[in-house]
Amino acid sequence: MAPNTKLAKSLESLKIIQDTIGTVFESSYLPANDRRILSSQGFIEPIIKGWHFISNPEKNLQQGDTSLWYSNFWLFISKYIKKRFGEDYIVNPDDSLLLHTGSTVIPQQLIVATKANGNMNLTLPTNIKVIIYSDKNIPENATIINGMRTYTLEHALCKISPAFYKSNPTEVEIAFGLIHEPSKLLNILLSDVRMEASAGRIIGALRFLKREQDANRIKSTLIASLFTIRETNPFEISTPTIHFSREKSPYTMRIRSMWKKYKEDVVLAFKDVSPSSITKDAYLANMQEIYTSDAYHSLSIEGYKVTDELINRVANLNWNPEKTEEDMQSRNALAARGYYQAFEKVKKTVEKIFDSNNPSEILKNDFHEWYTQLFAPSVTAGIIKPYALAGYRNHQVIIQNSAHSPLPHYAISDAIDAFFELMSEETNACVRAVLGHFIFAFIHPYPDGNGRISRFIMNTMLSSGQYPWTIIKVEDRDEYMKSLESASVYGDIKPFAFFIARRVKNALK
Repeated sequence: MAPNTKLAKSLESLKIIQDTIGTVFESSYLPANDRRILSSQGFIEPIIKGWHFISNPEKNLQQGDTSLWYSNFWLFISKYIKKRFGEDYIVNPDDSLLLHTGSTVIPQQLIVATKANGNMNLTLPTNIKVIIYSDKNIPENATIINGMRTYTLEHALCKISPAFYKSNPTEVEIAFGLIHEPSKLLNILLSDVRMEASAGRIIGALRFLKREQDANRIKSTLIASLFTIRETNPFEISTPTIHFSREKSPYTMRIRSMWKKYKEDVVLAFKDVSPSSITKDAYLANMQEIYTSDAYHSLSIEGYKVTDELINRVANLNWNPEKTEEDMQSRNALAARGYYQAFEKVKKTVEKIFDSNNPSEILKNDFHEWYTQLFAPSVTAGIIKPYALAGYRNHQVIIQNSAHSPLPHYAISDAIDAFFELMSEETNACVRAVLGHFIFAFIHPYPDGNGRISRFIMNTMLSSGQYPWTIIKVEDRDEYMKSLESASVYGDIKPFAFFIARRVKNALK
């Protein structure tokens, strides 16, 4: 049998598995010969002995890329744990809270309690550790998140470790923000006198979060029930980052918290960067002058193979997909044409910003048109369907080589609303530029084009403070992506803020 025929038959078997079982499966579902053929061609990847996930060599992901593994992590662990322990397990309180609060980071360690005897440790790809230990007192009530049995939110909050308040203050703030009625916490605390220490932390935390009435209610009820309460503030942060409201989305609360925490570092990064004094006409002329360079670097960062010749041909309207087959089929030409059309719209946005004192509102009105223009040529060429330009994505996406998972599609609309509220409240153009770029990319609202739109947001907001249009060069891509990862995964905006500040300073020279 010819090699291609063998591969085709193996792929037929794999498709049946994908359609009936999913992208993560036990290796025994495929015969050893099929596994060998599919593995050699990059269609499946091992997780641990006895388990594989379906890969896709056509995506041409870089060697060592973790994206597909991260996107399959929760599916694997939920299937594996259920296979081993059925329903007799639960994710530990700290990890349960991370899941309840919409953490967008794949954990490097996950702890699971099970009723089965014995303890065990798993080491997964990217060195993720799963610790499984025996505990006969697993609660009957559980919440299913990402396919995993977790503590309910209020139960997890009552059982988290004191160290968790210090290592994950944002998540704890979000958790308290999601609990609007203190009776939910009281029901847990009253059920076990051993929770006296936890009760003292919860009361102190509520008082720190300016929820005096809730703190007093819990404290007085517990004292009346003969609890001994030693109230302590378990947080190490100096002030809350989230204002208590009736907000129901943990993702929106996370965005508000990040803005408040990161703002000070952005201001510090730009303390030695002064705006220029420039007229609207001069600014727009400079944008036109540097367009070719901007398009080259922005498209190259996204992996497109573009040249100055292609960019200029597109800009001069010498690109015609209706008459030139090469243009119709060229992904690079489509991207270059889309960038040109979007850039023309961005120039009009900048022009309006110079004529107005409300840059955030102008941005809110214009940014989706940029996206439409980025991909309009692909619609014209029949590469994507027109409905793809209608709005935000309706599926989960992955970011190459990142442990950050963009927000789920159902959270995007609320998150974007919060994003523009924060932008409109912000008076510092540098903060709007840096956090506008970062948080828009963090939300990742579109199926594609988020990086380009984020850089347009950064530059339009820089223009609102008369800072120069700033090009992020492809030669700096590694530092750029690592600094975004630092903020998204490790909660440190400083590398990204100082990276942008240095580029703006260089653009001023």
